[in-house]
Amino acid sequence: GTERMMIFLAGMLGGAMSGIVGNGIDMSVFVVMVLLFRMSEKTATPTSVILMAFNAMAGFAVQLMVLDDFSPTITAWWLAAVPVVAVGAPLGAVLCSLMPRVLIAKILIGLILLELVSTLVLFSFSTPVLLGACAVLVLFSYANFRMFNIHSYETCEFPELCAACSETDCGGPRPLVVPTPAPK
Repeated sequence: GTERMMIFLAGMLGGAMSGIVGNGIDMSVFVVMVLLFRMSEKTATPTSVILMAFNAMAGFAVQLMVLDDFSPTITAWWLAAVPVVAVGAPLGAVLCSLMPRVLIAKILIGLILLELVSTLVLFSFSTPVLLGACAVLVLFSYANFRMFNIHSYETCEFPELCAACSETDCGGPRPLVVPTPAPK
């Protein structure tokens, strides 16, 4: 019900962002899975990578076969990237499954900061674009804060009661489990 609608809306928002700027569905669904549903980054990261791959393939197919507006150079670049992605995406998913979730989170935060800094250094932006980016940053920070503070989904506080959890890593979202006292 509600969970499916939230994922659907995140997908629609991400799809719209992808249509405008070329990226978005993977980020929006990842944020909803991790912050709202409290899903482990170990599960959300490969899911996000798969969404990104399907989005890229669909966009490439539409551009190449329907719109027919790719130059031969762009087509060659895209086809040259396919083997890298075909090997890198599954390899990344396997590596994520072997690493602790805290390490994955630290790597993701580091990569995001690296991307932000490199973009600000390599590209010059006009004042309206910077102001718009700041407004979007505030808006999405507020949305992330609200999702983080929703307590309808929690990671297990009592992992011994949940077969899918261990004390070091919760396998995903679950309603809060409250143990009942054992009968005497």
